[in-house]
Amino acid sequence: MTAPLAIIQINGVTVGKMKNIRVSESLQRGRVVGIGSLTPSELPALGWTGTLSCSSYNIDFKKLLNVSSQGMYREAGSVEAWANSILLQEAGLEISILRKKKQAALGVAGTSSKFETFAKVGAAFATRENFDIQEGQISGRDTEFEYLEPILYTIA
Repeated sequence: MTAPLAIIQINGVTVGKMKNIRVSESLQRGRVVGIGSLTPSELPALGWTGTLSCSSYNIDFKKLLNVSSQGMYREAGSVEAWANSILLQEAGLEISILRKKKQAALGVAGTSSKFETFAKVGAAFATRENFDIQEGQISGRDTEFEYLEPILYTIA
């Protein structure tokens, strides 16, 4: 897969675009060891965690038109309003990862392409955020998330 495009959506409203994304899913396993043995006889799954880290351009929460205030909402007006926007999050963000799919040729100009959903990360909650400003460069924002359910997708 080349040139993926990760779109940040909240309640179906596109609010930002990512420069890069890294997804990590881990299983925690227990060790079942019998008496008199040092090696495990089983490694049962005990838990699962999903994390996502990304670099993005500005995430524009204004596009939500006061539908909700989620993520690291910075235009809250006061520290109390900012804290409430984080404390009252229940559903988290939905992050759609899209990929380009070529369509039929359109004459001499070449081919047309459209985006299709490769994977969706639902119920993602921000755990860390930072930003950078560099002279002569486009500034960016790095955010890390934890999410509640594993990503399931079908590669066509």
